[in-house]
Amino acid sequence: TARSVGVVVPRGTPTPRGVPSTRGPVSRGRG
Repeated sequence: TARSVGVVVPRGTPTPRGVPSTRGPVSRGRG
């Protein structure tokens, strides 16, 4: 969703919280 923290940063990059963005390839099952 647009409320995701990882939506403001490029997909696959660490979020300001220090955790991988939920929009990253991992969430797509390609990890």
